[in-house]
Amino acid sequence: MRSLWAVALLASCLAILSAGAQQCGDVSSVISRAQFDQLLKHRNDLACPAKGFYTYDAFVAAARSFPGFGTTSTRDTRYQEVAAFLAQTSHETTGGSKGAPDGPYAWGYCFVEERERSRDYCDPKSGWPCAPGRKYYGRGPIQITQILQAPQPRAAQGVAARPSWSRKSESTARASRRGREAESGFG
Repeated sequence: MRSLWAVALLASCLAILSAGAQQCGDVSSVISRAQFDQLLKHRNDLACPAKGFYTYDAFVAAARSFPGFGTTSTRDTRYQEVAAFLAQTSHETTGGSKGAPDGPYAWGYCFVEERERSRDYCDPKSGWPCAPGRKYYGRGPIQITQILQAPQPRAAQGVAARPSWSRKSESTARASRRGREAESGFG
């Protein structure tokens, strides 16, 4: 009886794996602490204002709050999703330049706030003005470049959460990442 149960369990697991789309743990199954540290090797450099702010544990905890992030679909798709997120967010928070040690891309997660805060992302003529007397700029790894690029997620979530909203929402004017993947392949 036990061997029959084991065979049934194994057959079920193989069926799920061969289907290509499965839920797989959390984002730590996609990127290890060592990989995170290697990709963002200078984030704790003394020259970085965000020194000590961006940690692997915080990344994993934040990823867990977005069900399905880096945990569904094929192995390659999970890796691509996490890689795309880290590429975008490290680009937005980089402290590197062409001449920086290890190149500009090794300096991601160097800033917590947008460096150029004198810009005003508000447009009082639009249907999405900012609060009176307030200026908006990027904070954290998802830096905004124009709040007016995506007023829908701001209204839907009460925050400027465009990358997560666009990726998760099928109602966005642009195809979501999963929609693009299905239409034309991702990668």
